[in-house]
Amino acid sequence: MKVCLYGYTIATKGSGARQYAQDLGQWLVEEGHEVTIVTGKWGDRSATSDGLKYDFVVSHKSPVKRSVQIEFALRSLSYFRKHRKDFNLIHSLSSFPQFIRLVAWIKRITGLPTIHSFLAPCQHRSFFNALDGFICISKGVQKRLKSSRAIYIPPFINLERFRSSSRYDLGYPDDILIGTMGAPFRRKGIRYLVEAIPLVLGQYPNTHFFLAIDLPGIQFMVETKKEKEYIDDFIREHQLENKVDVIGSVEIPRFLKSLDLFVYAVQTTMGMIDIPPTLIESLAARCGVVTSQKGGIGELVRDRHNGMLVEEGDHDRPQAYADKIIELLQNKPLLNTIRENGPPSVEKFELNRVGREIVQFYERVLEDRRMRN
Repeated sequence: MKVCLYGYTIATKGSGARQYAQDLGQWLVEEGHEVTIVTGKWGDRSATSDGLKYDFVVSHKSPVKRSVQIEFALRSLSYFRKHRKDFNLIHSLSSFPQFIRLVAWIKRITGLPTIHSFLAPCQHRSFFNALDGFICISKGVQKRLKSSRAIYIPPFINLERFRSSSRYDLGYPDDILIGTMGAPFRRKGIRYLVEAIPLVLGQYPNTHFFLAIDLPGIQFMVETKKEKEYIDDFIREHQLENKVDVIGSVEIPRFLKSLDLFVYAVQTTMGMIDIPPTLIESLAARCGVVTSQKGGIGELVRDRHNGMLVEEGDHDRPQAYADKIIELLQNKPLLNTIRENGPPSVEKFELNRVGREIVQFYERVLEDRRMRN
């Protein structure tokens, strides 16, 4: 099968959509399919992967300008008009619902079977009938979509990386190690963990915190630089330098397997994957997880079974995260139970299993198209 994976920023470092496309593309190639990733190239923040073919329809330093977005759309239409015979199917993916309008035009000019993955909640239904099918990343997204063409297929990770990975030597063998990671978007709530740190240290001074903060592409630099500056200022003003390490990008399996607790204070899943792969990875690494109930997180984390969920409405309260952390540190049997339940709870997200579901959906869409013709 010749598959085109198409998206606006799926070659941008730090993008969840990029990791989704790259992992799926590599798996499809290993299974004998031909894959081309069609996207934009954004300066030195773009990244490719061995074994995958990339076609960049536009190249700029930043994709946020309206003129660049229009240029991307026009060049995409031109590209697919020229290359429509190169593919059996187009699979578009994006965390931004409005992207589907462009995909609908691409289907119209190519006539190719076209599906779209909704990685985030969608509130708009325009152009839905123009496509052949939809993959919903969570049951909540599927329920909101209300389309007979929509199927629930969860996100995926390569669990083998977590079974075989070693740990980092983080240098604090007698401390309880607590961490988080990701780009410092406000929606990821890193500041709320940081604001909770003095509250935790007040009762458990033998804890140490690691913030694996990686600044994303230049198009988000203003927003994330301000958030990073706030975090740095808070650490300095509260004299937390000896208790908090800001360590930048990390090898994810090694980092997570080195922690006792992982805190993900998600404020909204709009603009990100509704069931965050970061949380799947944390559970696979046997971390004790403390998180919010935003988006599809409740489909993944069961309170006091494989993680701790802050109450609805408390997602932006540092005290709520501190309370959950302290409860786990006070109740070691509960912490051990949560950590042991982590890996079995994410078996259904194994890449091989989910990849087969996606290919079966491709085949169903292609067969429906043949029967209609």
